[in-house]
Amino acid sequence: MLAVEREGPALRALARAAGLQPATVFALREQTTARDDAAFAAEVAAFRKLAAEFGEPLAAVAVAGGEAAVRRALADAGGDPARAWAAFAKSPEALPGVRFEQLRTRFAARAAARSGD
Repeated sequence: MLAVEREGPALRALARAAGLQPATVFALREQTTARDDAAFAAEVAAFRKLAAEFGEPLAAVAVAGGEAAVRRALADAGGDPARAWAAFAKSPEALPGVRFEQLRTRFAARAAARSGD
């Protein structure tokens, strides 16, 4: 977590450019295997596009390699991302999305605590 926060200025700039919350980009960075900046920026762009269709937790699963499972869950839920996530979140395949949600919450709380100092 601290290693990602050391990248804070660059990650906040990427979040602004992508139209995402900084905590979202920090959470993605914490979980990614894309270690160079260009590959990570491409992952963030893919996440942004998929989040519009799937919602953010399912998009996190999709960019982690689970797009086929996410599409099945979405189809099973009649195309409703919230219903799909509610059902899918209980499966082992949902781990990247569950972890994304946990990390995003923690990064947002840490940012709020720092700004309240």
